Amino acid sequence: MSDSPHPLHILLHVPKCAGRTIEVHLARHMVKEAFFMPRRPGRGGLSEMPPAAGIHALSGHHLTRSIETRFPGREIRRSVLLRDPLSFQISYYNFRMMRYLASGGRPYSFPLYYSALQRDPMAHFLLSRWLEVSSARLVVMPVAEKWRLLGEALAGFWFVADYRRCDDLIAAVADDLGVRAQAKRVNHEAAWAHSVDWRPLTLDDLTDEQRRRIPLDNPLDAALHATWAGAGHDCASVRPGPGPTKSDFRVHELARPLFEARRRLARGWSIRRRGKVVIGDV
Repeated sequence: MSDSPHPLHILLHVPKCAGRTIEVHLARHMVKEAFFMPRRPGRGGLSEMPPAAGIHALSGHHLTRSIETRFPGREIRRSVLLRDPLSFQISYYNFRMMRYLASGGRPYSFPLYYSALQRDPMAHFLLSRWLEVSSARLVVMPVAEKWRLLGEALAGFWFVADYRRCDDLIAAVADDLGVRAQAKRVNHEAAWAHSVDWRPLTLDDLTDEQRRRIPLDNPLDAALHATWAGAGHDCASVRPGPGPTKSDFRVHELARPLFEARRRLARGWSIRRRGKVVIGDV
């Protein structure tokens, strides 16, 4: 049995899917010990966790499914927001370029960014972080198996939707967590716009071929959004279907290190973060 009568909300933060808005809202309005975000992966992040009985919500990039074992007997309500591949790629590119500029680095072209990025970044984020599938296994795993694992996992979620339904998710958890039902938007790019010289890339800046290729290159992300963006609280009733049958993930992973090296050279090897110089980036 659990020591707490409160449901535990796990709000997964997939990059560029409005997770920061949710996290800032919860951090501002919840009791400190009731909201926990691991700042590091693995045991290092969990070492900072307060007593489990007092935690009402978890969020962040470093949550794994195994964290649920620390809350025996609790009702667990899992939520995640998703995004279509085109808007994700544009948003993530602008985020990275503006962050580099704000940190003393240099921007580089969208084609270089795209070539250096893993295929299906949202799907593989969920597989590697939440489902704890190793990088080596992801390389050899058939795309149909990845789709099956994702579908089985999301079917057990409490709320899954498009990132533009961030307000709906906050309103849904507000009573349980004792927070306001509306949150102020948190947007790094908007904040950086006043301090860096950067014109954000838009959909119109992409070529017709880029707009055509991005959903095809990222079949899992495209299928995830198409299948689950409208699920809301009806996750168990979603029927995912057969999903993608092919992907160039493995071939792309073989070539990607070369583009990774090129992009690091292009943006400058060292960037400043929180007043310090660091090597590399995420």
